[in-house]
Amino acid sequence: MKIAGIYREKRFSNRAVDADKAIMDKALSCLRQKVKPSTEIDVFQAEEGISLSHLSGHDCVLSMAEHDGVLTQLQQMANNGVTVLNSVTSIQNCYRQRLSEILGKGTAKRDNLFYPHYVVLSTTDEIPENLPFHDGFWVKRGDFHAIRDNDVQFVAGPAALAREMQDYAARGISHVVCQENITGHIIKFYGVGNRFFSHRYMGMTGPDRYHLPAGQQPDDLDLDAIRKNAFIAAQKLGLVIYGGDCIVDAHGKLHFIDVNDWPSFRTCADEAAIAISDHVIDLFTRLSIAS
Repeated sequence: MKIAGIYREKRFSNRAVDADKAIMDKALSCLRQKVKPSTEIDVFQAEEGISLSHLSGHDCVLSMAEHDGVLTQLQQMANNGVTVLNSVTSIQNCYRQRLSEILGKGTAKRDNLFYPHYVVLSTTDEIPENLPFHDGFWVKRGDFHAIRDNDVQFVAGPAALAREMQDYAARGISHVVCQENITGHIIKFYGVGNRFFSHRYMGMTGPDRYHLPAGQQPDDLDLDAIRKNAFIAAQKLGLVIYGGDCIVDAHGKLHFIDVNDWPSFRTCADEAAIAISDHVIDLFTRLSIAS
């Protein structure tokens, strides 16, 4: 057996280069403790232009990579039978416009899983006069997930949106997702399949997403529902290793505003690493890689 880990490219690790590296190292360390000595495990840094030809003989690749060139190679490997976690398709499903289309279509209201109302706009077209938002909204780059702070901005109205659209266009971003602002308690969550779940209470929503007053977690927060629906959202996207944010509004509705492939698991890295390694072990039990 051969297993490889690939660190996320540094330019895609917004504020999280060390944390991203740490969770991969922890997951691989757990694997080394559980598999036979004959199992080869290595790790390397993904960067633009890198070749993965040396991984053609590997059985499993744990990858945090985001660059198109790396993803193309990983997909070719998957087509040839290599297990890639997360899958390339699931990574691309987390790009904002595609994520909105997937989670915004046919969300199972019976499961209390909602996605905020959104519209997709071209950064070079005129802004519609009657956007269906009245209390401000979020504007997010559509072609990717957020890789820098100003990829997600709260705007109060069309004038502020026009300024942001100019900035996005200048950066070569052709489309943005404008999303309804949901008021409520924001929960950051982390998961590995349906075997591991962790959450962190972030406080009440506000226009500054980095300085939310945490306060005390509400006693009536339904963590079972959040866990269940986080897993449903991850399944819709095809993710095994995931994290994200949801908002619980005043009526108890769960609005999943973001789901990401392979987060850094900052507050639960040790437990997540065990779950990731156990998932790999389970995948290959029939090949007897465990010691």
